[in-house]
Amino acid sequence: MNDHNPESVRLALVAMLRRCADFLAALPTNDVDAFLEGDLELRLSVVAKKVRTKKKNSQLNAEQLSDIAKRLRSMDSRASGEQLLHEVAPTRVALEALARHLDVSVRREDRQEDLGRRIIDSTIGFRLSSEAILGRPVARNTFDSIPTGVKK
Repeated sequence: MNDHNPESVRLALVAMLRRCADFLAALPTNDVDAFLEGDLELRLSVVAKKVRTKKKNSQLNAEQLSDIAKRLRSMDSRASGEQLLHEVAPTRVALEALARHLDVSVRREDRQEDLGRRIIDSTIGFRLSSEAILGRPVARNTFDSIPTGVKK
């Protein structure tokens, strides 16, 4: 306290004592009685305030949502779509925004994985299924490959 202005120190002490007085004034009667009888003691401690950390802004704007949707629709594998979602929409809030943009239903009880799966199904999966039914070749990766021993 050597470097502090004496007036600012006095004001800080007054503010602390006012806080103590406010706390004591708000005590329930039974706690006051217990304090006066010696069953409770008053302790003061200095504790740092909990600082709220700003959440990473995971909201995507309309242009970003459109770009992500376009990229998803052009992909030929579920795995690449899942990778894209992990990169561009890492939070549930971001996935919800993307799902709504794509007209995919969002339920309160949905887990993040469920939202991602439904987004992939609505953008990539339905097209892969349609092309498989029509017998058209689709670029495949290990996740989407046909099991061995199954004929096309």
